[in-house]
Amino acid sequence: EHGVIDGDMLPQNLVRWDKTSNWLSSLDHCTWYGIVCDGEDVVEINLGSNNIVGSTIPQELVAFKDTLTVLDLGSSGDDAVDNNPNKLGGTIPAAIGKLELLSRLVLDGNEIEGSIPTGVANNLLNLQELRLGNNRMSGPVPSFGALTSLKTLDLQANQLAGSLDWGDFVSVPDLSHIHCGNNRITGVLPPQLGFLGFLSKLEVLDLSSNSISGTLP
Repeated sequence: EHGVIDGDMLPQNLVRWDKTSNWLSSLDHCTWYGIVCDGEDVVEINLGSNNIVGSTIPQELVAFKDTLTVLDLGSSGDDAVDNNPNKLGGTIPAAIGKLELLSRLVLDGNEIEGSIPTGVANNLLNLQELRLGNNRMSGPVPSFGALTSLKTLDLQANQLAGSLDWGDFVSVPDLSHIHCGNNRITGVLPPQLGFLGFLSKLEVLDLSSNSISGTLP
């Protein structure tokens, strides 16, 4: 049944979670901690900073492709601030790229490896917030030009390489926060950066600790 949750659809090792209220009980799944429903359909999964360790992101989440708007399995990435960080490992399953109603995808502060799936960059057209920072991800930085609703892009503190496709940001007019520091990104700052109409809503641009050249306009 679409939008209805069961225990196989989310990270395991439940016994170690910080908050497990009603989980896997006989009570309606919409009463479980971190689950938000519209009717019986799961529309949000908010399990950030919940001491979820020793697990991977289940591909079974694709069962929520017709309902899910928020998936938060992230952490702050700062153990001094976050007392119950998640430490999900493995890679981001390609199935996440099929959750096309997502407006928020928060997976920061885990131990996720591998590259950013093409489907995440190309298919999640409703995405406003993408947080993948403070993981162990590698590979090239994909083009995010298809994510025309994006406001926050956080890729910081990974091992991502290659250059940012600045030209594609023209189609992302509401982008206000770009956090890409502490990676292996190369390239040159575009001369049009700062021109009226190009990233005009930009508030934060962090490209520190990379190999980017050029001058700020």
